[in-house]
Amino acid sequence: MAFAQLRSENLPAFAERLGAFAQELTADGVSGYEQLSDAAEALQEASAKDRDQLSTWLMAAYRDTASNEAFSLLYELNHEAITRLIYHHLRRSFYAHAVDVGDVLQEVFFNIYRYPFKFKPERAAAFRNWTHSIVRNTVLKHSRRTHRDRIQRVKPSWPRGVDRYFDPFTTENVYLLTWGGAPGARLIREDAAPAERNPSLYIEPASFRWTVHAERDSIFSRLGQEGTPGIEHWFWRSVRAPTLSVVGIDLPAPDLLGSAAAVTLRLQGATFPPAYPDHHLELYINSQSLDDVTFDGQVAVVHQADDVPVARLRDGANEISLVAPGDTPAENLDEVFLDWVEVDYDRLFVAAGGILDFAAPANASPGLYQFRLDGFESDQIRIFKLGVGEMENGVLSRGRIKGTHEITIQDRLVTPEVRYVALEADRFDHPLRVELAPDGPDLRDPSPAAQLLVV
Repeated sequence: MAFAQLRSENLPAFAERLGAFAQELTADGVSGYEQLSDAAEALQEASAKDRDQLSTWLMAAYRDTASNEAFSLLYELNHEAITRLIYHHLRRSFYAHAVDVGDVLQEVFFNIYRYPFKFKPERAAAFRNWTHSIVRNTVLKHSRRTHRDRIQRVKPSWPRGVDRYFDPFTTENVYLLTWGGAPGARLIREDAAPAERNPSLYIEPASFRWTVHAERDSIFSRLGQEGTPGIEHWFWRSVRAPTLSVVGIDLPAPDLLGSAAAVTLRLQGATFPPAYPDHHLELYINSQSLDDVTFDGQVAVVHQADDVPVARLRDGANEISLVAPGDTPAENLDEVFLDWVEVDYDRLFVAAGGILDFAAPANASPGLYQFRLDGFESDQIRIFKLGVGEMENGVLSRGRIKGTHEITIQDRLVTPEVRYVALEADRFDHPLRVELAPDGPDLRDPSPAAQLLVV
């Protein structure tokens, strides 16, 4: 996924500004950016990788000259794509509605504006990798701030770090048995029976976009280089040249006829010898080449491999291999930590372990949709539209997978921002008991933050 995606109607004006900026640098005697003039002339035919390279050049120019025009061009070229990236990180979050995307975008560019000296234009996609990490950290920061004073799940040895996912438990998990003297409200019941039989009048998607995030806190490192405060200190694996390290990630039901997948890894340079570059990794998925990454120093790199053929994915267990060949000047001093792996792919509507958490297709247009949910071992299946209610009257049938059950529902979508969960009846968690505490705190009041409801 390339960052820089400028709308076609804005290209001529942007190219004119870029050309003028390149001439200004030349007139001021600033060398090293002659390629900006060529980029301005070729902008109409530029590929996504070319525009990534242009973003990296503009960021380097801003770092070296502190030019407001360089920063303005950088913003215009990338702000829409970065906004979509912010939505991507919030897409599967329960607290997406509570985070202001505009505030996150503003803080992302404020961090770019404040810390240009941290940017290293080593590769064409350097700006994309660097900004991806800034976006993820900023989204997490805003999410935590939003829910700091709300009810949180108590969990021993909760992992700490700036670049991970947290389970969101909010005031929505406070269950009120009464409200104003009346019984608490029940779930809305929606009729999801597949009443429309004419296939031309509904849309039946074959798959939906799904992201699997795999992360383990196995190795702690203080990371001794100065100038790297606030970074992650817990990691999954250490890869030291020359060696191979393999981690597993489970990918349920990939759609082998779907669009290309994307594999993202967060890497942390562990060593920082004086030679350049320090680190080189070759990346593989299920023993097939994925990508390679080279970077320098004790820095974090979020590396994304796009356009991964979906045929390389397996249903179930998959292997991500990281090979450190030791071919950099650092030789056997080349050590990198793996923090996490994430795979974004098209998933079939097939349950795993009795549960299917699914979504409407990305960019779905309003209309009537039919979902056929397969892979359930039990015929006792309940379906919920998250934040709304329970979907009833789905039609059961024999599953397309031998020995399983399938349930079909229809729902009229107004917006694509809809999530569902279907699960077998025995997958529910039930409280052992409920005790009335008449003198307890008002759980809707965030002020007594030290008083927790643990379910």
